[in-house]
Amino acid sequence: MVESGAERREEEEEEEEEEEEEEEEEEECVHDTPRAGRRAAPPPPRTTAGIPKTRFAREGRESQLLQPTLGTNYEIVTPLTPSCERFLIRCVASIATVRVIERVSSMRSKRRIGLVVLALVTSLAVPLATASATAAPVNWSAAYPTTGDVTIPQGQTVILDTNLNLNGLIINGTLRCGDVGIQMQARYILVNGTFRCGTSANRFRKNLTITLKGSGNGNFFGYGDKYIVVEGGGTLSLHGKARTPWVRLTQTAAEGSTTLHLEDHDWKVGDRLAIASTDFRAEQAEEVKIVAKNRNRVTIDKPLEYMHYCGTETYRNRDIVECAEVGLLKRNITIRGNPASNNTLLGGHAMFRSGASIQIEGATFQRMGQVGRLGRYPVHFHLFGDGSDSYFRNNSVWRTYNRWVTMHGVQNLRVNHNVGYDTLGHGFYMEDGNEVDNRMVGNLGILAREGQPGNLVTPSDDDAAVFWFANPDNHIVGNVAAGGDHSGFWYALPEHPLGPSFDPNIWPRQTPLDRFHNNTAHSVGFAGLMIDLGERPDRELETTWYNPRAIPGDDNSPHVRPKFTKFTSYKSRGYGMWVRTFSGALFDGVAYADNWRSFYLANIRSGPSRDNVGLVRNSLLVGETDNVGQPESWETTGLDGRSLPKFWEPDAALGGVPFYDGPMHIKSVVFANFKSNTQRDAGALTNLFPNAFWVSPENAVWNAKFVNSQKVLLPDIVEFVDGDATTVFTDKTGSVTGVEGATVTVRDALVANATCTTRPRWNARQCGPDVGHVSLVMSRLDGQWARMEMLREGGKRMGFDGSGDQDSTVFFTLIPEMTHKLTWETTVPRDFNMYVAGISESAEGNGARFDFPAPSGSWDFQVNGQTTSAGSLSALDSGPSNWYYEANTNRIHVRLVGDNWVTMRG
Repeated sequence: MVESGAERREEEEEEEEEEEEEEEEEEECVHDTPRAGRRAAPPPPRTTAGIPKTRFAREGRESQLLQPTLGTNYEIVTPLTPSCERFLIRCVASIATVRVIERVSSMRSKRRIGLVVLALVTSLAVPLATASATAAPVNWSAAYPTTGDVTIPQGQTVILDTNLNLNGLIINGTLRCGDVGIQMQARYILVNGTFRCGTSANRFRKNLTITLKGSGNGNFFGYGDKYIVVEGGGTLSLHGKARTPWVRLTQTAAEGSTTLHLEDHDWKVGDRLAIASTDFRAEQAEEVKIVAKNRNRVTIDKPLEYMHYCGTETYRNRDIVECAEVGLLKRNITIRGNPASNNTLLGGHAMFRSGASIQIEGATFQRMGQVGRLGRYPVHFHLFGDGSDSYFRNNSVWRTYNRWVTMHGVQNLRVNHNVGYDTLGHGFYMEDGNEVDNRMVGNLGILAREGQPGNLVTPSDDDAAVFWFANPDNHIVGNVAAGGDHSGFWYALPEHPLGPSFDPNIWPRQTPLDRFHNNTAHSVGFAGLMIDLGERPDRELETTWYNPRAIPGDDNSPHVRPKFTKFTSYKSRGYGMWVRTFSGALFDGVAYADNWRSFYLANIRSGPSRDNVGLVRNSLLVGETDNVGQPESWETTGLDGRSLPKFWEPDAALGGVPFYDGPMHIKSVVFANFKSNTQRDAGALTNLFPNAFWVSPENAVWNAKFVNSQKVLLPDIVEFVDGDATTVFTDKTGSVTGVEGATVTVRDALVANATCTTRPRWNARQCGPDVGHVSLVMSRLDGQWARMEMLREGGKRMGFDGSGDQDSTVFFTLIPEMTHKLTWETTVPRDFNMYVAGISESAEGNGARFDFPAPSGSWDFQVNGQTTSAGSLSALDSGPSNWYYEANTNRIHVRLVGDNWVTMRG
């Protein structure tokens, strides 16, 4: 945790002492409690199912566990003290609606009936079945014991007016908080009826603290240990004071400072706060307490260990805001695990089942969740179904051991304006893939740590995200992911929902995005926004392409463009966002800064409409801001002392938009502070070097603006690194090159011609508007390396070696109508496919020309399924796509125009 171990242990010891004192002062029992600090008698025996019952001796039978029968005489096996006898008589007198006393004439008979009532009150297995549904409310202190196991029967309303130290509590009736402060301890609380404290209109203003005690290794009713569970038909309605959940700093708080300048809030002296990191390391978050306040300036209890930045920078009327978020942790309603949870990482857990009604606001959940245990989360809507009448809002979930809030199989739930701080594994988590139509608005997550090795609930918990979604059909607005081991927001989409939610008719990877608007991510290990690496049925991750369709599951239905608007992402060690899609994602009005790369947009255009183009528009991308961070002592720093996204690789080039796959269009984007120095290069427009994969020739830029930036940085060509060798984009409006329609490509590229001039600072070539480009993809079917060489007319030569894990596939970009000769390092492949993957606008109508030696033996060659070839080599010079076999040279010549498929079968 952020504070030192000594401070943490001291605080835990103080809490334990306080709780022990409260137990000794406030604990009551039906039996007289021994004095002089001695512990109370143990609770009554339990059955093997963990259901406590009271042991009675029926006349004429041996002692046994049974349900008392009215009209039968009973004797309790263990003698009662006089005070207990008087208590039982008072119980009998107080239950006026139960007709159990007939012809009673002696104290002995009254006592026997009193024993029956005791069994009915204290036994979980013996409800007050005869209690009237309209029974008058009773105070706990007058009718129930404060230790042991208690069941509130159906039809009974109990006012909680005293402190409790229970083993277990079952609520079949109604438990309401009285107008007093309450300390409650229990190993489990099972709600089948109603547990209510305040209402949304009339908040509970006292303090309620529920401490879930025990080792965490018990098992009560199949829900484990240390829990609150609300079953179907049950209601949990907790309404703490309305408080400001979180704000941002208004000024930078320096290292060593004891003052915070904050936005408007209602916080007060004694409140505990979490301050988010504003550097690359999420662990620079800190926890403090307010000791003095002067309006929005607060004094905290200890000097800050790290600088927490606040600043706004404006470039060409576009802003980037980097200000640390500060969240409120303590509330007047608290549900927590016991202090020992910090040692075992087995805290309490809260589970809400299908058919339950949950309204929780103004509460805090602390020391909750059980490390490595599936389904044992701090707040868990478990296979919840329709959550229209439920919500979880304006709460704090902090210092937990297995996520913050888990939404599993739930629809129409509202999870709004909550603060999550310091957890293991993913933070706010939508689990299986059938979670849709939920609203997550205004939540703040600070510090989602990687899961503990050997105790991962899912493999992906090793790469923790602050927000994790398994279905895109949810409303995600105004949330902040402030510090995650891997990602801020991660859409990890399975093909179909997983586990018990499996439904072959639900297609998360093809489901349109509901809304993603005005969210912020910073201080993450890899990407502010991640849309890739969905889960397989075994929960392992696999590369995935988000492909939303009008009719999910129907590949022939139209694409639906996913739109991400006003997203802010800064201080990511990797990317502001990483997105892999077939449907042309739109990023509108985004602001990214201080990331190693602003974008990774792997977009592949497909389908008959060809309109699914990746688009970034009306946005601001900043290489480096005034937020220099606070590097750790072991980190290599920048020349100005700033923290670096890759401190272990300080010469890693800084990039804005890396062209990759495509088509990708950049429109009206401002680039600022992408400036090379003696330590590392930088470029606003670049590529994803080193890159072995295809880069579309249709990548293009419109109306770019540059402030203190090197416009372009392309890599040196490395032979057999296919993508780098053929990178090209078009400057549509001349805002990059000064020439409308010019193309920019790598220096000494295969796709350059005599019209190109060298731009040394860019490590690139600028070519004329008349140079079009065509990309082809060739895949060998024999699984062998596709190492080959291409010789273009004019003497340009390039080697291709296949791409990554698809080592049988090569990508190459050609200048139309120039002939390109292919040769292979070994034998000519007998089985391969080739297709046109992208054609730049200036190449429309022009063909891609290439030829290669025919394989030995018999073979079959087709273009677009047709085996008919041209009548002569000259016939390929114009007209539609076709091919020709030249027998005297044993070479196959091909000309492709537009979208084409070529197949060779030997």
